[in-house]
Amino acid sequence: MKRLLFVDHSFHQKTGSSKFFIDMLKARYQVTYVVDATWDQNQTIKEQHTYNGYDIVVFWQQVNPRIFKSINCKNIVYVPMYDGCSDRGLDYWYAFRDIKIINFSKALELLLDRADFNTLPVKYFPKPEGKPDAEEGSCFFWQRINEINWPLVKGLLGNTGIDKVHIHRAVDPGQSFYPPSIEDINRYRMTFSDWFSSKDEYQKNMSSKQIYIAPRMREGIGLSFLEAMAAGRVVVAPNLPTMNEYITHMENGYLYDPYTPAPIGFKNLNRIAENALSTIIEGQRSWEIEKGKIFEFIESPMKKNYYFARHPLEKYNKRNIIKYMKIPIKYIMPYGVVMLYKRWNGSRKLEK
Repeated sequence: MKRLLFVDHSFHQKTGSSKFFIDMLKARYQVTYVVDATWDQNQTIKEQHTYNGYDIVVFWQQVNPRIFKSINCKNIVYVPMYDGCSDRGLDYWYAFRDIKIINFSKALELLLDRADFNTLPVKYFPKPEGKPDAEEGSCFFWQRINEINWPLVKGLLGNTGIDKVHIHRAVDPGQSFYPPSIEDINRYRMTFSDWFSSKDEYQKNMSSKQIYIAPRMREGIGLSFLEAMAAGRVVVAPNLPTMNEYITHMENGYLYDPYTPAPIGFKNLNRIAENALSTIIEGQRSWEIEKGKIFEFIESPMKKNYYFARHPLEKYNKRNIIKYMKIPIKYIMPYGVVMLYKRWNGSRKLEK
């Protein structure tokens, strides 16, 4: 059995969002799991412990591309998350040109595919959980980021019949919780939670509510809202990847513009909930096929990327190019102006 090193973002030890992928890999490989905590601490993984003696190294979400040169392994796989690199240009991706990339976002795949990256597009679906009974007019909201907060959610609910809200107060690192007013707590009969003692406890609470508010602007995969769909809940999400790669507005969920949010006219919630569950049931069958493709991709030889040879300037950030162009303009052009002035002034003296 081949030895595989899985390097994970340390925050996922809390969320468990990479567990499904690790469990899948364990069926084929001897997996060693380590975490990278450099995102919030001045630490890095000890090189001798993590990179030597492995047949495959998989980086999940987070990796400093400068580390590739020190890895004594020819089979390196990167699994990026759209929410962490949605604003990156090809100058960033240049460092990954000779790395295999497993991609869970269609939007990110479009960028990488046109630049000839060795990528495998996949789409994850969790196992359907059935459709447990939910209290009519109830809503589950997990605030994870500042941008999607209670004032925004309250505006989305509008003057509908939603009169019971549970708020899960477990914000992501660096984010702040926006507490509702006493009036809103009473009006919406609010209950609260922080981190649950187990995922089952979280799942039970979330599944008991009719509507689920997707907690982030963008997702890498989107396990939280996918698990809500798998429980037959009505998901309300920003019209951004990856939510809009799974949800069709007013068919199997609701999408809204997070920059100009407006009240949602909730209709036919039972039908939309049924469609959400059907989406997961059908998608789960395709995911079982996708898993085989992932193993084939990991085992396949690396393909050479020729895009940057044809378009060499793509590996540079345009802002940096402009910045470097300003250097000769700043220092050389004044010198040239002085020399021209001296020549002109000298020719005038000769004429006299």
